[in-house]
Amino acid sequence: MNKLFASLLILVCLASIASPQSRRRHKTRKLIKRTASVRPSKKPEVSRSIVGLDFQYVTPDRNGGVWITGSAWLLRGLIVNDRNGQTKAITIPGVRTVSEPLFVTADIGWMTDFRSLYRTLDGGNSWKKVEIADGAEVQSVYFSDVQNGWAGGWDGDIYHTTDAGQTWQKQKTGVDYQIQQIFFVDDRHGWATAFICYADLRRMAALIKTSDGGETWEILSSVEADSPRAVTSLVFVSANEGWGIDSWQYNIVHTVDGGKTWEIQQRRDEHGWSSLFFINDREGWAVGDDGILHTSDGGETWSYQMHYHTGENYVDAIAFADSKHGWAIGRDSIIRTTDGGITWKEIPDDWKRQIPNFQVLLKLSQGSQK
Repeated sequence: MNKLFASLLILVCLASIASPQSRRRHKTRKLIKRTASVRPSKKPEVSRSIVGLDFQYVTPDRNGGVWITGSAWLLRGLIVNDRNGQTKAITIPGVRTVSEPLFVTADIGWMTDFRSLYRTLDGGNSWKKVEIADGAEVQSVYFSDVQNGWAGGWDGDIYHTTDAGQTWQKQKTGVDYQIQQIFFVDDRHGWATAFICYADLRRMAALIKTSDGGETWEILSSVEADSPRAVTSLVFVSANEGWGIDSWQYNIVHTVDGGKTWEIQQRRDEHGWSSLFFINDREGWAVGDDGILHTSDGGETWSYQMHYHTGENYVDAIAFADSKHGWAIGRDSIIRTTDGGITWKEIPDDWKRQIPNFQVLLKLSQGSQK
């Protein structure tokens, strides 16, 4: 019973920080009018009639496209691959929600399902559960190359493999929070974010760093989750330079000293930013409830590629395969660009009919709306 209560408490607390879709779905004041706003085309009828789609992550597939992951009708994990204008959907029996997958080659990839770790060796077509030492439960994973990887646990421990996941060694981090995100730029320099919600609903966030592959971890910050020093959604391009989003006001922040200090590069507009993606140290994108931002000078200046108006659909995550081809996702929508973000269009809905029992679920959805 205590374990069940703890799990429910974690879910309640994580709702405001772990899932971008559960944040900031309200408008508090009139939006500032902007010029030349680029918006996706109107959603087709088939999309509006579907219920239960919950996209959460988009990440490169190492083959010129992306993987878009989440869940379908809360029944099974959903993975959608979009590459060269061809889209296919894969559902994973036994997996409820697919986390952000990480592919180290076009064929080898990793992902988690709430507390379990999975690996694919065939480009995402099939997935097999991987056991961690002592039956540890994990919720985040990152591989710097085929051999070296790290998985983050619920109690602050990180598990490290140097043999492509055959064996795992526990690494103590100095925090007892849930490890939410891990990011490495090579096999030695990495960062992790952690979060915990106590019984009194007090929330704490931590940022930790390693320079020796995780043999030792340094706590860079451990603060209230709503503190200006709490940083989430990390992306680094070197051992020193990286970007993040503060969980205080959802500003874009920048570091040049490996995460020890952060400066605001782009303040929130109306409701703030939720996700970042950089393809090098100069060019990157940010998305949030206000639209899509782009920088070509390392974040010194940011400009809107898309700006939302009241009642429009939002996107929560973004990824690029190269400087031209990018994707942005909302809870049940996918848009893509082939010109670096100048224009965005929704991908065709045909892939949804690849999901088992799609027609039955579609009819049930339409019937429930009458």
